[in-house]
Parts: sequence; structure tokens; C-alpha cells
Amino acid sequence: MGMLVVVLCPVAAQQAAAGEPRDLHGTLDLGGNLRLTALPPPMESQEIEVPGARVPSSNRRIDVVIVAAHYGPDRRLAWVQAYERRGSVWGDKLLLDRRALLEHLQRKKRVFTGAARALPGDFDLGHVVELRKDGAAALLTAGGKSAATDDLGVPVL
Repeated sequence: MGMLVVVLCPVAAQQAAAGEPRDLHGTLDLGGNLRLTALPPPMESQEIEVPGARVPSSNRRIDVVIVAAHYGPDRRLAWVQAYERRGSVWGDKLLLDRRALLEHLQRKKRVFTGAARALPGDFDLGHVVELRKDGAAALLTAGGKSAATDDLGVPVL
């Protein structure tokens, strides 16, 4: 029958010697030895209350806020980083490709450019994103610009 060798990391060894009960994580190394590592103590979540901090009611009438964009070699918009409102809650930052953004605009969603602030759901709003037809091509612009290519005026990725 084989012998089991236990190797403690220094922190786990000190805690075991001091009699401090702590959760240990065990892994087997290539030699078949069990290595025990002390897990860090669980973080306590704290709710922080910011007196008077409120999201402006104007943000409730916006559906999508674009914070950055990536353009292809032909200067057409490839994808954007954006926040999308889902009911009364703003979701995490997501990536929307050109087709998805065009669908939002065709469904009459209110799409703006902007930058996120520290308070979730609060944005420094820029301009309305517009879909313009230039012959057969669809152009995406913001701020009433008349451009020959897509131009949203947000940071480029």
C-alpha cells in the first residue's frame, strides 16, 4: 500500500500550528503528493450608501449608450461597446456589432453616445446616434455630422 505525503504551504502550516481553523484547498502534484493551501478569508460585502446620489430621470428615456467604437479598414463601424437599458435597470457593458446596432435604430430605440459615470446607470450623454441613407449605404453618425463614413465621435478601440 502506498504512502500519502502531505505538503503544507507556509501560511497553512502557520495557521495549523496556531490552531486557527481555516479552509484548505487540496491539489495533487505530479509526484502524487497532496498539497494543501489555505484559502483567503471570505470577503464581507458592504453596501455603501451615497446620500443624495440619484440617476437622472432623463436616463430612463434612453435605450442604449455607446461608450467606444471599433472601425474596420473601410472606416465602417465594426462593433461598439455600449450599455443597454433593460426595463428600469442598466445592464453591464456589452459588445454590439454593426447589424445589432442597425436593428436597434430601425426599431426606433433611443441610442446616444456618452461616457459612464461612477454611479451605475448614470452617463455623461453626448449626441443622438442617427442612421442616414447615402444611396444604398447606411451611415451611422452622431451630433448631426454629415460624413462620408461612419463617425460616432466616441473613443476608438
